[in-house]
Amino acid sequence: MQDLSQILPHRGDSILIDQIVEQRPDSILVSLIVGDSPWLCDAEGRVAPWVSMEYMAQAVAAFEGLMAAQAQQSQRPGFLVSVSGLVLPADPFQSGDRLWVSAQRKLGRPGLRVVAHYASLHRDDPRAGGALLAEGRFSVAIAQAEVKTKA
Repeated sequence: MQDLSQILPHRGDSILIDQIVEQRPDSILVSLIVGDSPWLCDAEGRVAPWVSMEYMAQAVAAFEGLMAAQAQQSQRPGFLVSVSGLVLPADPFQSGDRLWVSAQRKLGRPGLRVVAHYASLHRDDPRAGGALLAEGRFSVAIAQAEVKTKA
């Protein structure tokens, strides 16, 4: 199993996806178990539907991180530029729910380091017709050089 901390700029509890299920040249499928983090869950263990956006963004980041690793490039942070066509679920998720995220690269400008992905969140494996819960197009600018943060 791929160590997600090696391909995502996130660390610890901020990594919300659990496993890369499948990678293809232009897409990725990941799965996750909705966590019970106190910074995401309410008192009843529910996670707000807007967190879908972060699940999908992390799938996009995982795809781009894998692509960089396979090209033997250093990891570069991505910056979300825009989200369009966003549809979110009406109901919250329950801690312990298993979800699937698919992301497909739709447009890339390697020289400009801007990429766009269509991402979708599903209740079950989308390869088996899992119900669509959320979707959107995520445009990301990838930094040209490592970004240093002040300590």
